[in-house]
Amino acid sequence: MVDTKRETLELRVRGANLSISTIFRSGTREPILFLHGFGSTKEDYADIARLKVFSGRPFIAYDAPGCGESVCSDLSAEDIPFLVETARAVLDHLQVQRFHVVGHSMGGLTSLMLAHEEHERVISFVDIEGNVAPEDCFLSRQIFTHRVVHVDSGRPVEIAGVTVHEDDYVIADRCGTVFAPAARIDEVLDLGERIARRQDGMVAAVRTGRSVAEVMHDKEFEAIQVR
Repeated sequence: MVDTKRETLELRVRGANLSISTIFRSGTREPILFLHGFGSTKEDYADIARLKVFSGRPFIAYDAPGCGESVCSDLSAEDIPFLVETARAVLDHLQVQRFHVVGHSMGGLTSLMLAHEEHERVISFVDIEGNVAPEDCFLSRQIFTHRVVHVDSGRPVEIAGVTVHEDDYVIADRCGTVFAPAARIDEVLDLGERIARRQDGMVAAVRTGRSVAEVMHDKEFEAIQVR
């Protein structure tokens, strides 16, 4: 991986000092930004530099604040919007204008919000087993890779009886596929944040010593109803 660089970026987000451990490869094409999931690190994506199909493709992967080798001076400030701002700060520091983004789990929700807020900069968005689903699809065990061939663009397509328009969002994992109309993306993001807060609360409750069964039946963490 002689063409791959490792660098620690000194950034400041919402008053917090960040030391972001980054692995990246520069080039003339738009890079792929990889955002890892909860409990993971940038190393999950490091092998892209070894794959022939990605030979010469610029990419960026980094440890989220407080994960892996990255440091955050105020961990209490961390939430999904904070992670979105961190991604934006990394991109701006590396002077990236337009990019592709791939996110897994927690990184999937971060990618979704980043794609929404920076839609003019995001060329494509892929969510690998994200959290925007009723089920808790937390860790990916199987990721199937298919060759994608561009046929057409700018027109509606029908998928499993659902019409998907240009600018709509498609989120998929082993639990299923979610089609989010562009007009309702704010509603989808709100739902995703509520699910993330519920998950965080349940994890915190278990860490206090309560059993998983007790937490699962606590009315405070009732399942979120999707309408």
